[in-house]
Amino acid sequence: ILPNKKSYRMEMMQGPTGTQTQDIDPPGLRNDDDWDLLSGVLEPMRLRTYFVNSLWRDMSRLHYAEQEPKARHYRRMVPVEAFVQGAYQGIYHLAERIDRKQLRLTKHDGTVRGLLFKAVAHMAFTGLYPTDPPDALELRYPDDPRSWEPLDTLFRWIEEAEQPDFLATAATHFDLDNVLDYYLLLNACQMVDNRTKNLHYARYDVGAPIFLVPFDFNASLGRNWNDSYVTGMYGELTNAYYRRLFDDCSAGSLHHRRRARWGELRASLLHIDSLMQRMTVPYERLARSGAYRREVWVEADFVDTTAHLDYVRDWLVERLAYLDSTYALPCAYTEQEPEDTTASAVGAAVHAYPNPVSTTLHVTIPESDQGLPTRIHLYDMMGRNVLVQSPIAYPYELSVAHLATGWYVLVVHSGESRHVVRVLVE
Repeated sequence: ILPNKKSYRMEMMQGPTGTQTQDIDPPGLRNDDDWDLLSGVLEPMRLRTYFVNSLWRDMSRLHYAEQEPKARHYRRMVPVEAFVQGAYQGIYHLAERIDRKQLRLTKHDGTVRGLLFKAVAHMAFTGLYPTDPPDALELRYPDDPRSWEPLDTLFRWIEEAEQPDFLATAATHFDLDNVLDYYLLLNACQMVDNRTKNLHYARYDVGAPIFLVPFDFNASLGRNWNDSYVTGMYGELTNAYYRRLFDDCSAGSLHHRRRARWGELRASLLHIDSLMQRMTVPYERLARSGAYRREVWVEADFVDTTAHLDYVRDWLVERLAYLDSTYALPCAYTEQEPEDTTASAVGAAVHAYPNPVSTTLHVTIPESDQGLPTRIHLYDMMGRNVLVQSPIAYPYELSVAHLATGWYVLVVHSGESRHVVRVLVE
């Protein structure tokens, strides 16, 4: 991590002594004196936050948008090259702030109305509110100690409500459309540092539900918060709140809505061509400007290469295929027999049987792939690779008797083909 390439919070000043605030209005951004300058130093293209932020902009919608058409649940940002005290600092993004003005929350008038909290440290978001670090949340608006009461009530409800009451009243506490879209964004981009922090909790007015506004997406698309690549493609990013929401198989439940919403997004915003265009356009703009070439002035080992784009594409193809198979599963909390999950999410002619399995799993692949070099991986739901084989004898046989019961993801690489199958070990 580069000690000198860091993000900044900025306040624009004017006057001979520099003590008077001054609003500026960069093209396409709001008129304001408060700004963030985002470094993106933890990821090689300096674009992950820009990319995920724009995806969130298009995926979700504020429930009060008709009342406040100028409200935004994201922040607009533009790429810049920054100098700090005359020293070149390379590629940054000048970004609007998430605040009351951006969200158009109802102003405090003696009554606590609009609310905005910021999760700045990993916190439970699981109902374990009393055990969270006292500084995990910051009150951003309004500056009134009574503002904590609604949030305290909210987290205690998550922890203490009986499941029938929890499901019956969930929509009065949270904007479920917003919560569902955030969950899908979190998992589609594998935002490992946004599950329980880098998140705002906001309320438009008294009686309105809480909605979520994320920020800081450097640790996404296969990258970690510590300037490394994430180990493990598979596994769900979740918490106890989401687990409770999806613990419902009734008609119209959030589990069924998740499957339907995922299908809509995969045919549009989360289609691989759409995603890669969203990443490639700003990448090529920075490349043409020479900004990537100049980045070596700040980071000596910085490498500008389209291999970064290739990595993102390959990562997205595999991650989305895994989620396709995950969200196609029957409701995990039913007592019914599992549906047939032997159809591949990527290739329809792969079969794994018996499924469920207890001892030996048989795997067949398309005739066109037979005889090609084949490698088989089995992952558990934490994303751990629990079995890997390069079998020779066909049809393939895998011993799973030593594995714990539960769901696994079988990934078969054969020649240029890749197939994903969900397998239940019992």
